[in-house]
Amino acid sequence: MIGTLIDIGATNNVIRSQCCLQDVRILTQSGDEWAVEDWLLDKTSDRDMRSFVLTPDTKIPIEIGLLLDQELEDALIVQEYRIATAEGPDCFAVGFALYSGDVVVSIPTSPIWDTHPLRAYVCSDLSIIREVVVDHASREGHCYLLQELFKKRYISSVTTAAELNSEKEKLFPNLRFSPDVADQIEQIDSRYITGVLAKLAKMNETAEHWRKAESVTPSYLFQWRGESASTMSNSDCLAARKFRMPEGNTFDIFEHHTDFSKSHRIHFIEDRNERDFIIGYIGNHLPTVLFPH
Repeated sequence: MIGTLIDIGATNNVIRSQCCLQDVRILTQSGDEWAVEDWLLDKTSDRDMRSFVLTPDTKIPIEIGLLLDQELEDALIVQEYRIATAEGPDCFAVGFALYSGDVVVSIPTSPIWDTHPLRAYVCSDLSIIREVVVDHASREGHCYLLQELFKKRYISSVTTAAELNSEKEKLFPNLRFSPDVADQIEQIDSRYITGVLAKLAKMNETAEHWRKAESVTPSYLFQWRGESASTMSNSDCLAARKFRMPEGNTFDIFEHHTDFSKSHRIHFIEDRNERDFIIGYIGNHLPTVLFPH
């Protein structure tokens, strides 16, 4: 599961721990000290469980200590972070996640851990200070929920034309953009940026599903339409829909379009070879025979 979080970009490849897992010592009820290292070397131990413990310890670097400044550490320690209810188990990792924005990872030993996101109560002196929610994973399925959540957060963090221009390829990896789009985006009023992002996100999702399905044509998750025959036979209207292809040295006609407001359009080409969409134009409604502007 930790590997999955790393693969999907939800976290880096560092586990924060107070010590190496193989150095952990547990005091048993009989008073004996149980060493994880000895258990790992015992060939009679459960193979799957040994693999579970060894994998993060050997394949993912472990950062010793939480690297908190003393003032912050003191502030975190004086509070408790109760899971599910004010009487639930205390989990310091929640406090650290609130500070760092990291993902809390747990083993679902009980139903309270088998959830995403994780709700907790911050308590001090037996009194509830506030209820909090942190990103959390205890199963692989939670990792993919986190991935979708992070995508939405990433998109919602973009608020200006300049940010959209610089981040569009990262935000929408299943779309390709004409070089002409950069200047077009700069002309868009900032109040329409949210609408552009929402529509591009739907187009990106459609292309993603298209590639996974390996179908000839996509199952569209957004409304689109073509131009009228009269518009496409008009030389001026046709020229208005001609934009550079992504490589920049050829032009094509971008007839298909979808709207992101009543007066704004995104013109695109459906590329059946690559199973993606090429964006040629983002901006005001282009001229037609009926509405030549």
